Amino acid sequence: MKTLRNRMLRYFLTIILLMSSLNIAVIWLIRYHYGNVADFYSNMIEAQAVSLRFDQIFSDTENYVLSGNRAYIDSYARDMQQLQARIAALKQRRPRFSPTYFALADIEKIVQTFDQRRSSLLADYEARLERIYLTRATVELSRLPQYVRDQIGIILTHDLGALRVYFAGIGSNLATGEQIVFLVIALVVLLCVVFSVRFSRHISVPIQDLVQNLRLFAAGQLDLPPLHSGDTDEISVMVRSFNNMTGRIKELIERTRQQAETEAVYRQQSLEMESLLKQSELDLLQAQINPHFLFNTLNTISALADLESAPRTKEVLDNMSHILRYNLKRGKEIVTLREELDTVSSYLQIQQTRFSRRLVFSVDAEPACLDCELPGLVLQPFVENAVVHGLEPSENVCRITVTARRSATHALVRVQDDGVGIGPEKMDEITAATRNNNGSADHISFRQYFGISNVSRRLMLFYGSDVLSIESRRGQGTVVSIAIPLNRTALLSPETSI
Repeated sequence: MKTLRNRMLRYFLTIILLMSSLNIAVIWLIRYHYGNVADFYSNMIEAQAVSLRFDQIFSDTENYVLSGNRAYIDSYARDMQQLQARIAALKQRRPRFSPTYFALADIEKIVQTFDQRRSSLLADYEARLERIYLTRATVELSRLPQYVRDQIGIILTHDLGALRVYFAGIGSNLATGEQIVFLVIALVVLLCVVFSVRFSRHISVPIQDLVQNLRLFAAGQLDLPPLHSGDTDEISVMVRSFNNMTGRIKELIERTRQQAETEAVYRQQSLEMESLLKQSELDLLQAQINPHFLFNTLNTISALADLESAPRTKEVLDNMSHILRYNLKRGKEIVTLREELDTVSSYLQIQQTRFSRRLVFSVDAEPACLDCELPGLVLQPFVENAVVHGLEPSENVCRITVTARRSATHALVRVQDDGVGIGPEKMDEITAATRNNNGSADHISFRQYFGISNVSRRLMLFYGSDVLSIESRRGQGTVVSIAIPLNRTALLSPETSI
């Protein structure tokens, strides 16, 4: 994750690396020049030491010849070996074919010559030659140290000239080094400025955009474009969190609005259903009759028929009491299919008493369908239409069958008769009344088929879909089907009331 801390550390480490590299380069340059100058002085000191050592060897030889003390020549072999080693080391440090290299080669030859002449001088001394010969040989031998000093002078003069040139080069290099140092410092300052500007913009610009969107969102402007969040640092996390928050708030507001619209539709449907039920009650009762008075009167007549041994009259009165009680008590409630079928059976028994053998009916329902819920008074209008419009106009026997069968998702209730049937024109009017039961249908058709339209509308409001179908042909009878959904909650909110 690219955090602000990591970003700052990266920039600071870059600056520290540049400054450290500059310091290391300066220190290396100083040490390099110091080493070269030290080599110059070391070579010069070593060359001077060769001259002094050679003078000391000659002085010891001369003192031995003058005094005869062998202490002066006991360390000659060691001193000569060290002197030759120093000369060889100086030659290795010099470029080949340079003046100093040739000067050191001459010194080597002089040292070899000195060694030979010294040996001859000591041999003469041991042979007890006359002093004059020894003095002359000593004088000849003393010229060799002077030759060495002359060559050492040439070497020192050359080294001093080279050192002077080197110091001049160091001055030029120092001027160039100063320019490089100033350039690097300027580069570091520029990087610091660029880093400060970019870092401040990286923090301030997204925060300003976030604050601006927060103000607009708080003011009620919800349709805001999402803020850009390209990186993965803390600022980008804040921006993405704000985008997610605004998106969820807009989603919740939209969901709340849809729920409010749905609830408004449900309330409107409930009001329409209540209005239809009230109208249905008015059309069914058609008068302001006191229910208790009517029930008591029917019960009195039923008891009188029983006393007078009129069982059929008593049966008709009992069925009529059941129908009237059901219509008045259940008109506003949700009922079960069992209750609806009991009322239909009572109605058909009354009509069978009236039409005798001309009416044959049966009510057959699977037990699994009897507890299905549906609005009250939805089957009786269709059974009544089967009697009035299918049986009465004909002199033939009419069979009315009411069945209920269950499938995986529905309970199919059918009211079927083999009466006179319905013609195409009237069938179109009935279809229009059932399909346009929202008040947009023709007023005359709506009033004429109010019972069917009322039931269709109530079923539509209760189940949330069209579950009613009517099929009929002239001379072949009529079939009314109602497909009752078993899972009513999946189709309509439980808040919907009938």
